[in-house]
Amino acid sequence: MIIDFSSVSELELLPTGVYPAVVVAVELRESKSSPDPYLNWTFELTSEAYLGRKVWLVTGLGSRALWKLKDTLEALGETGLTGEVELDPAKFIGKTCRVVVTQEVYNGQTRNRVDSVLPAEEGQIR
Repeated sequence: MIIDFSSVSELELLPTGVYPAVVVAVELRESKSSPDPYLNWTFELTSEAYLGRKVWLVTGLGSRALWKLKDTLEALGETGLTGEVELDPAKFIGKTCRVVVTQEVYNGQTRNRVDSVLPAEEGQIR
C-alpha cells in the first residue's frame, strides 16, 4: 500500500477568541493522573470561517474541579445544580453555545483548547 502524504498540511491554529459551536460528543473517561474520571467534551465550530473544526474541553469530576463542570452545564442551559444531581452527558449533544478558544503549549507543541463555555448568542439555534 502506498499513501501519498505530500498534500497534507498541518491544521492551522485557531486565533484566540469566542466561537459559536455545538456539542457533538461527551465521553466519560478514566484519568491516568487522578483517581477521578473526567468528561471529555467535543465541540464543532459553526462559524462560516471555521465550519466543522473541532475543539475539546475536559471537565474533571473530582470535588475540586466540579466548578468548571457546573459553569459548562449552566452555559448549556442546565439549572438546579445544587446537591446531588443525576447527569446524562448524552443530553447535551446537539446543544449550541459559544466556546472561548485559547492556545496552550502541551508536550512542546502549541495547540488550541477550550478555556470556557458561554451560552449561545441570541438568535443562535439552541
